[in-house]
Amino acid sequence: MLGIAGVDGNGQDELCEVLEGLRSPDSGSVSIEGNDITHQRARGYIENGISYIPADRKGVGLVANMSVVENIALKGYCRPPMERGRIFMDWAYITDFAAERVKDYDVQIPDLFAPVRVLSGGNLQKLMLSREISDTTKVIIAMQPTWGLDVGAAEFVHKRLLEAREAGAAVILISKELQELTSLSDRIAVMYGGEISGVVEGPQKTDVEKIGLLMAGIRERA
Repeated sequence: MLGIAGVDGNGQDELCEVLEGLRSPDSGSVSIEGNDITHQRARGYIENGISYIPADRKGVGLVANMSVVENIALKGYCRPPMERGRIFMDWAYITDFAAERVKDYDVQIPDLFAPVRVLSGGNLQKLMLSREISDTTKVIIAMQPTWGLDVGAAEFVHKRLLEAREAGAAVILISKELQELTSLSDRIAVMYGGEISGVVEGPQKTDVEKIGLLMAGIRERA
């Protein structure tokens, strides 16, 4: 798990958009398992196993007025088994799949066809995790995944991200909370002025002051 630290406005949002295929980089490239996907659209990034958990649950991650079932379908609607015959969607399969994911992630809902706008923040986040994490996930980009959540929901999110890491997925965790980053990350890259100002290995054993200096743009002398 790679943590990304930095004061707001130092390029974290833009980095996420590039890594998810929502923004074209001015330079450099994005590759996964040796496959250059830089110029693919966001769908191509998804097909290559990249999942995105944005900070804005209702505005970006989920569609507030759509149902739980419809939001679950947003990622896989255009391919089998959700798609049938290149024209139709298999709503019976999608409904069963949504029910399974909701149960597995303990999402508390009125019913599967309720609009997600009625859900609490914790349940919105669980629902998004249930859609984004699967056996085919290779990379998870998690932006402020516990923002605004209570302790129980935050612990649930941490547990699922750690489970995904143990299952073989790479996790990029962007957070304002240094404690969250240092407790979960295997290493932390610090952003300042749109660049990586330094990388901290073994953050659990690193003085937080060192990370703070990097966040202020003060690099270690060679």
